[in-house]
Amino acid sequence: MNKYEITTLGRKLDLEYPNNRLIIQLATLVTISALVFYLIITREISISFVYGIKAGITTFLLWAISREIDPDHESAAFIPVIFTLLHVIIYGLHPIFPLTWFLLLLRLVNRSTGAKAGIIDSLAILSIGAFLTYQLSWVFGTISALGFFLDGKLSPPYRSHLIPAVLLLLCSGLALMHESTDVVMDISLLKIVTFTVMILLALPLVTNKAPIISIGDRTGERLDGQRIKATQLLALFSVAAFMLFSTASDGLWPLVWTIPVSAGLYKVLLEKKQMRT
Repeated sequence: MNKYEITTLGRKLDLEYPNNRLIIQLATLVTISALVFYLIITREISISFVYGIKAGITTFLLWAISREIDPDHESAAFIPVIFTLLHVIIYGLHPIFPLTWFLLLLRLVNRSTGAKAGIIDSLAILSIGAFLTYQLSWVFGTISALGFFLDGKLSPPYRSHLIPAVLLLLCSGLALMHESTDVVMDISLLKIVTFTVMILLALPLVTNKAPIISIGDRTGERLDGQRIKATQLLALFSVAAFMLFSTASDGLWPLVWTIPVSAGLYKVLLEKKQMRT
């Protein structure tokens, strides 16, 4: 069996490319900064080292996720990194496992590698999605199910993914039944305002009709515009769900909230400025 039939969602990080070198440098800088900050507070070298590593990985994952929703503008992926520096270094928001799941799920839908998910990829997303559903919130199961459903319906469809979509939806329903009402609904004034701001700023991203020019890593063929648009909407829906319906995601949504917002801001401010010049 061809190895690409087993796993396809991994993307090579070519250090010859300037943006890739830059994110490695930034992640390293964040790692060192977080390590020093935590060392000053705790005076524990081993704990501070782990804290710094987690901060660096979180920064890298935020950048990687941002690239998936707007592949034509890779520079925009650095904006969430800047916006979340305080959260990552000072406040210690390092949800590495949920961020990894989110990255894989978005790649499942947009097929940025140019190929459909392999067996290991599908099992990983299914397993992590189910784990997060029972450990954190039913929201993760619903979002995972939606991701599999989209991949099973969008052209070219991978219809086998409709099965994990149903399984995850059932898991989500069972988890929801066990969660109390106050956990299911967590809508504060701050979250409503933040949600509204996100929707308004993300509109330029989701309403953009420009054709996609990015190509798949493995195929060299242009990415499917419909899948990219579905990925953007899935990301927006996911952040809204984290924000409004899951207290267990309070360490996640302040980070991923910046991703659709940054992509929208980039289109409004930087992209239009470049067009004028």
